[in-house]
Amino acid sequence: VFDFRILADFPAGVISSKYKSFQSTVVQSPNGRVTIPINEQGPEETQSHVTEYLDANRGPGVQHMAFRSNNIIRTVSILKRRGVKFLPIPQAYYEDSVVGLRARFPDLAQNFVDTLAKLGILFDRDPYGDLLQIFGDPIVDRGTVFPEIIERRGGRGFGKGNFTALFEAKELEKE
Repeated sequence: VFDFRILADFPAGVISSKYKSFQSTVVQSPNGRVTIPINEQGPEETQSHVTEYLDANRGPGVQHMAFRSNNIIRTVSILKRRGVKFLPIPQAYYEDSVVGLRARFPDLAQNFVDTLAKLGILFDRDPYGDLLQIFGDPIVDRGTVFPEIIERRGGRGFGKGNFTALFEAKELEKE
């Protein structure tokens, strides 16, 4: 209807961990200014953030809004000083564990990883470059809508590697 094109398609099982999974199709407007990921529960019986959202929201809707930054480290530092809260990220995400950032990207400088860990910024890479992102705390009482800050350093992806690593880091933390 709006002449959007499919930019990326992640079938069930691509974005998953031991307990969570979802599938996603990302569409984009002809001028590239609007990008919408359409996420849905995978076919398996696991509980995902999608079903949690649908249950809390009593149906579909806008889950989050992403805002582009040219310097996410500076942006997040300023927002934190102003009292903005962000999703806490388990330290296992940044460490040398199997799911950790250091294991996934051993070429990253330690001081860069330390800065990301201090601020709670996620990192992913695709063949085109890097993507940095962070998710804010929900902005409505049902916990169903939250902001995202994103910086693309050439990366064209959507943080696919972050979802699995983050799910697994949270599961390690729970265990």
